[in-house]
Amino acid sequence: MRAAALQNPYWLRLSFDGAHSWLLVDLDPTVAGTYGQVLYMSEVEELAFAVANSVTELLATFAADLDQGLYTLDEGALEDDNEFLVPDATINLDNWAQTERWRNALTN
Repeated sequence: MRAAALQNPYWLRLSFDGAHSWLLVDLDPTVAGTYGQVLYMSEVEELAFAVANSVTELLATFAADLDQGLYTLDEGALEDDNEFLVPDATINLDNWAQTERWRNALTN
C-alpha cells in the first residue's frame, strides 16, 4: 500500500488501534467496492479489505458478536479506568490471517 493511499481524504477514520491499523468508512471505493463500506487497513501489513458493506452492517455484526459472547472486558482496564473490550481470537482483526471470518473477507 502506497503512503498516498493512507491519506485518502475520502476515507473517514472510525477507529485506530494506537499503532498502525484503522477502521475506515470508504467514500471512494474501487469498482469492486461499495460506497460507505467499512475497511480494515493495516499500514504495517500494507493491506486493506472490507469488513462490512456499511456502518449499519458493522454495528449489527458487533451487536451479534456481543450477544454470542465474543467480547470480554479487559481485566486490567478497570484498574486504570481505561475500559475496553477484547475480541475473541476468532474475530480479532489484528490476527486476520488466522481467522476464518477475515480470511474470507479478504478473498471475497
